[in-house]
Amino acid sequence: HRVVTQHQPIGWGHHNIDISTNGKKLLIMSTGSDYQTHLLALDFSTNKITQGKIFDRPVYEAIWHHDSEQVYYFSSAPENTIIRSRLDGSGASEIISLPLPLSSGLQRLPDNKNLLFTTEPSNYDLRWLEDGKLKSSIDNSKMIDSYPALFHNSSRYLFVSARSGNEQLYIANEDGKYAQIVTHFPEPVALKYTSLSPDDKQLIISVDNNVYHLPMSELNDTLPLTELKKQQLLYRAEHPIIALYWLTDKSVAITQVENGTPKMVVVEVSTKQIQSYENRWAYGLLDVQQSNTEYFVERQSNTLFRRGDSGFEQLPISLPSDFYSIKIDSNTVYYVTTEADKEYLHAVSLADVSQYRKTLLGHFLSYDVSKGKIVVSDIMTRESDIYRTLFN
Repeated sequence: HRVVTQHQPIGWGHHNIDISTNGKKLLIMSTGSDYQTHLLALDFSTNKITQGKIFDRPVYEAIWHHDSEQVYYFSSAPENTIIRSRLDGSGASEIISLPLPLSSGLQRLPDNKNLLFTTEPSNYDLRWLEDGKLKSSIDNSKMIDSYPALFHNSSRYLFVSARSGNEQLYIANEDGKYAQIVTHFPEPVALKYTSLSPDDKQLIISVDNNVYHLPMSELNDTLPLTELKKQQLLYRAEHPIIALYWLTDKSVAITQVENGTPKMVVVEVSTKQIQSYENRWAYGLLDVQQSNTEYFVERQSNTLFRRGDSGFEQLPISLPSDFYSIKIDSNTVYYVTTEADKEYLHAVSLADVSQYRKTLLGHFLSYDVSKGKIVVSDIMTRESDIYRTLFN
């Protein structure tokens, strides 16, 4: 054994490796706090590192081709295509494309030609959380339904689903059985962090890590939206977005992770101008049910503040350092933590912090809450099939 000393980036660091078939090189996946994965090749004989392809997203796995020169990796979301390219990403070509999501665990078969791989379609359903228990599914599609957004002034909800192949937006009634598709984007896009304005007339959503502003009048089942217009682009993110909320009825708060630190920017919707705020805040969000009250989370202390006529008022709540998915509804703070590989939804009353609930979730993706009603995107089933290529 010998230690190979290499620079360790801030962030995920080096998280996956593969030895070439000739035993001379090590392929390293290295992801920094900017969530961009670098492919690195270490030559064992010289200890020299060669910089390869830089992805604009996290890549969880890549392996050497049988020739020890090219590499295999998955496409961007939806990850259902295996791509082969040179180490620097040039000469890329699709090898396998399936309608199902691929799982990690790519393997070279010993015939020097073929690959072994698996699919892992997961069924995430939207379910109501009542009395500390997840109820039956609202609308089961046997695919991933996620990022729900409950309407504030009606019994409708909006969500993201891959039930039609690519991720699209759907709208349904809480008492209805079937959801209606309201977008039909022809190319794959990553849809995340849906948030409805207080009057339910506007939607902000992260699309491929950029924020778009969509009038709800353009989202209907009779004529699904097929493309996003340039003027609907509200904010082009330079770092991974981890939260997106309406802050007022005219502005939105966007939280990005920069060098491992959450940082908030506030954008005025009509002008697309970035508003001036202190650099101390990590998150900004709204309680629609409490006269549109604005809240902020301080970056260093995770302390919650409320903004009133006299400025910022510190509240007697300091969130744990590892919290995520914060929401505030009806004077109650909600957030999620992961403890011993289990996820919990916490609820704390701002009127009386002793009123505290902690609910065990399943395999959680996202949730929303409105007027005390909570809907959770949670896993129902997971399957896996094994495949091999048949190259001559």
